[in-house]
Amino acid sequence: MDHVHNLGAMTAEMLRILKPGGTFIGSFNLDEEPGVSEPQTLTPELLEAHLLRHLDVSSRRVAPAGPNNTYEYFFSPAPPGASGPRKLWIRGRRKQELKPGGG
Repeated sequence: MDHVHNLGAMTAEMLRILKPGGTFIGSFNLDEEPGVSEPQTLTPELLEAHLLRHLDVSSRRVAPAGPNNTYEYFFSPAPPGASGPRKLWIRGRRKQELKPGGG
């Protein structure tokens, strides 16, 4: 998601093709500086505004980013006291009706 120029348009399209009750699973790099190939700086607040408010989130984990990222954070919490670059892991189902204003 940090590779797109228009996060709102991207999330609106994701929600359009994800059927109501469909499962969304994703991981997001948080608070990274934007660059040429990654123009977005994703924050939990930005993701909430564009995507997460449309999901019934069943799992939300924040973990340290790094070379050994695995899907383990879907099943267990991140180590306490982790700092530095982070990754947000989300699992949720699309709500039956989208809130006014789309994605």
